[in-house]
Amino acid sequence: MQFQKNFTWVKRSLRYILGLTLVAGLVTSTTVVENVSAYSTAGALGRSLNVYSGFTINRSLIAPLAPAGVEGCREGQLLRDFAGVTIHETSNWSSNANALMHAQYLRSGGQNYDVSWHYAVDSTSAYQSIPENEKAWHAGDTANGKGNAQTIAIEICDNAAGNFDQAMANAEWLTADVLYRHGVYTVDGYLFQHNVFSAYGKNCPVTIRDSGRWGEFCSKTQGFLNNMVSQGGTYTPILMTATATVNQAKNWASANNASAQFILLADLYWELAPKAGVDPAVAYAQSAHETAFGRFGGVIDATYFNPCGMKTTAGGDNYDPAAHQRFSSWREGVQAHIDHLALYAGQLGYPKTYSSTTPDPRHSSSLFGTAKGVENLSGKWAPSSTYGTTVVAKIKGIQSASAALFTLDAQITNFDVISYQNGMLTADVTVKNTGSLLWSADIYIRLGFGIDTADQRAFIRAGG
Repeated sequence: MQFQKNFTWVKRSLRYILGLTLVAGLVTSTTVVENVSAYSTAGALGRSLNVYSGFTINRSLIAPLAPAGVEGCREGQLLRDFAGVTIHETSNWSSNANALMHAQYLRSGGQNYDVSWHYAVDSTSAYQSIPENEKAWHAGDTANGKGNAQTIAIEICDNAAGNFDQAMANAEWLTADVLYRHGVYTVDGYLFQHNVFSAYGKNCPVTIRDSGRWGEFCSKTQGFLNNMVSQGGTYTPILMTATATVNQAKNWASANNASAQFILLADLYWELAPKAGVDPAVAYAQSAHETAFGRFGGVIDATYFNPCGMKTTAGGDNYDPAAHQRFSSWREGVQAHIDHLALYAGQLGYPKTYSSTTPDPRHSSSLFGTAKGVENLSGKWAPSSTYGTTVVAKIKGIQSASAALFTLDAQITNFDVISYQNGMLTADVTVKNTGSLLWSADIYIRLGFGIDTADQRAFIRAGG
């Protein structure tokens, strides 16, 4: 097993070096040489510049997903956590090796190699190639290393037709933007050189390292970050890796006398939210607020499978049950909730193009990017001016809860099969409390084994 792990690591390392060479080969016959000197970099004159006045970030050339089980530049593996930003240089001095060319490479021949980056930036623009909630293969520290599994990669172009000092300034601003949108307001402990993670100590970012400008890069990035905080304030990001564990969510919900049904919904939130780049703690805390921890008591009940107070497309009065969407399952309801949050936060790939791709009945493009943080949901998701801060308080409760394994002691008392089609069993299940937790009502769950909340089975102890 250890041999296999080592072999896999060596293979990835070789493919990484080969991939860099192929990037160069796409535009020039010059071969990339590792640990080369930086002083052929065009425009590396030591000037500390501001971000380019017309700087743009293009997000329309995302690399295609590799088929399941096939290695490639984008395999769809999710970041395990957000630990910061890793800075690289392309070390490709060919004239036309700009950010656009690097994005195009990952959509053509480069898509077949496990070498990638989230952003490439040059003296006028940046191109995103990998979604921020997914891993890119850039750090040379294996699939589970901190660099690959927890950081966002920015490649600075050093092509001959570019201006490195300007590209560096643009990268400083972009780095600050990434940190700011992830709720991080300092570069300390969140900004890394590729060299830190590289298994063979690659001299990267080469120009910055060889000219002793890393301190300048960090300082300038902090300055941009400070300006962003000054202008936009701080907020709790909706788009973020999970800031708490599913067991913390369940223990928190149980301590707040949540229904057993709501406790079990945590599994769905921690399964579905990360795929959309949404922090599951944010969505679950909001659901707790909207449903009174699954006890409901308002105009709708649990049979609506509506975890967030979602209205129908037509909408209507807050006190009209018919104005609220009735979903077919908890999975559908939770997915609609997550899609609506991702839309508000401006997630890449939203709004969904066709209604068939989301169960969200109010998936309007007018909402896109209008609430980057939870606090911004006040007056939007709900009319209350304190709505966002109320949800934030619940998020903090989840984050501070015990991470001990949560187990729900219960007994299945009724199991009615609804249908069995194409290998999917749908059934209504009634569960009775047999433990000491503070919930008394039996819970009613619609399980679609294979499609709906199948994970709940692991948390219900059947008996009798």
